[in-house]
Amino acid sequence: MSNYQKDIEIGLAEGIKNGNRLALEYVYENCFPVVKKMILSNSGTESEAQDVFQEAVMVLYDNLQKKDFVLTSSVRTFLYAVSRRMWLKNLTRNTPKNVSLDFSGEEGVEMWDFSLEQHYEQERKFNKLSKALDLLGEPCKSVIISFYLKDKTMKEISLKMGYSNSDSAKNQKYKCLQRLKKLMIGS
Repeated sequence: MSNYQKDIEIGLAEGIKNGNRLALEYVYENCFPVVKKMILSNSGTESEAQDVFQEAVMVLYDNLQKKDFVLTSSVRTFLYAVSRRMWLKNLTRNTPKNVSLDFSGEEGVEMWDFSLEQHYEQERKFNKLSKALDLLGEPCKSVIISFYLKDKTMKEISLKMGYSNSDSAKNQKYKCLQRLKKLMIGS
């Protein structure tokens, strides 16, 4: 980040800290669209995106009020990462118990040790998975999303997808996961 960009980020952070209307408008105009896109692409609604983003702005605001807080990334990156983390936590609440999505020991986002490198690595993995799901195609994409993200049972999936029974749906899910693994390894 250049010195000019750092100065802009410092000014923006100060504006947010002081409740400056123009700084907040800038944040909503320039940062919200990427958060909205991420949430809409991951089983969310625009209303949910607005709620999550508002919470992320409040997390940033609360952290900026702390004397020992140091913003180590751009405001946009921070808000995106916090929003993404909140959305993933929301999805884990709606994920079946037998699926492991580990956010170990995390009670509050403000305690999260934000690392730009970690964010980019997680984003790279997420994009890789998203592309692999797209390449997987139907009906596999729907089966995997229904089971892992929408908390649907095998019986519900078999009825929705037209399989003869739950065992057939389970067998299809297994085959789809194997194909997804191959796509993930190959990309």
